[in-house]
Amino acid sequence: MDIISKTTNHNRKQFKISERVFRLLMIELSLMIKESNKQYNSLYGIPRGGQVIAVYLSHLLNLPIV
Repeated sequence: MDIISKTTNHNRKQFKISERVFRLLMIELSLMIKESNKQYNSLYGIPRGGQVIAVYLSHLLNLPIV
């Protein structure tokens, strides 16, 4: 299921997306980074959630993770 659905947990909004939507969002983000014309040497994935995004962007942007 590709539809983004929101649920509430402890008065916080959470979003659940499919793997397909996640991949499309990562491609879109990588294109935005490339189009910014800024130079990056590496990526840092914030612990507890940011590592997955960092790994995916690392592959798309051909940058190492530190």
